[in-house]
Amino acid sequence: MVDFGYDMSDFVNVDPIFGSLQDFQTLLKRAKKLGLKVVLDLVPNHTSDKHVWFQKALQGNKKYKNYYVWADGKNKDAQTPPNNWISVFSDSAWTYVESQKQWYLHQFDYRQPELNFYNPDVQEEMKNVLKFWLDLGIDGFRVDSAPFIYEDAKLRDEPRSFSTANSTWLPVNQNYKQLNLANEKVADESHYKIYKTLTHMHRTEPALTEGSYRSFTTNDNTVFGVIRNSGSRFVLLLINFNDDQSQVVDLSAEGLSARMTVKVSSLESHVKAGTMVDVCEIPLPAKAAVVYASASP
Repeated sequence: MVDFGYDMSDFVNVDPIFGSLQDFQTLLKRAKKLGLKVVLDLVPNHTSDKHVWFQKALQGNKKYKNYYVWADGKNKDAQTPPNNWISVFSDSAWTYVESQKQWYLHQFDYRQPELNFYNPDVQEEMKNVLKFWLDLGIDGFRVDSAPFIYEDAKLRDEPRSFSTANSTWLPVNQNYKQLNLANEKVADESHYKIYKTLTHMHRTEPALTEGSYRSFTTNDNTVFGVIRNSGSRFVLLLINFNDDQSQVVDLSAEGLSARMTVKVSSLESHVKAGTMVDVCEIPLPAKAAVVYASASP
């Protein structure tokens, strides 16, 4: 085991030191009889270097090599990594493979190569992993290392935090007189006011402090939504991921209040706070994120 077993050599099996898959199914059945939920730790960010996918990548298989994050060194050599990224374990996040003449990324141990989630094939593989365990009867997952799943696609250097240079800062942008906190506070709409509203809701809205949670997507996957509910109180988040087209969302079957009020929206959405909407016909501009709440009782 590497990193206490967080190096996945097989996503759909049980390490023999813990037993077999049949043993796990026996445990699962017993848990169900006792009314217990079974939640698995899922580590989608990386695999073990012993995983069959990585072994095929090391053999030069183009399909499986693209399952991982490979890059040329800055100087096209074996001495200079592609960028200055440091792993969680404080050494370089890159390891050179002579046979491939390239470096592979590992944000943890070098024996935990990073999966390339920009590759649709990797996404499908992970969906199959989820389906395998859900079909087996588990109740859910705790997703580990989620912040590491997507890295900068351009693999740019991290900015430096300390320097011994004579000037340790970049010049202030010339637009500082327009883009600053003082202006954000007095503007009719600003990121400052958006986050102030969201923070207030998070502290005071019962549906957020103690409510249930469910998420959904529309059939065409262009709109993502979250519904929080506590008693008669509902809070709804809708995000339109379409860059060009507005959407009209019908949530009449979701058990929400018949009418809801816009509480806050993304800066370029032009959806005004206080606007009332019918849940059977909610207009949502392109690239907009809007938070709604049920009317006060």
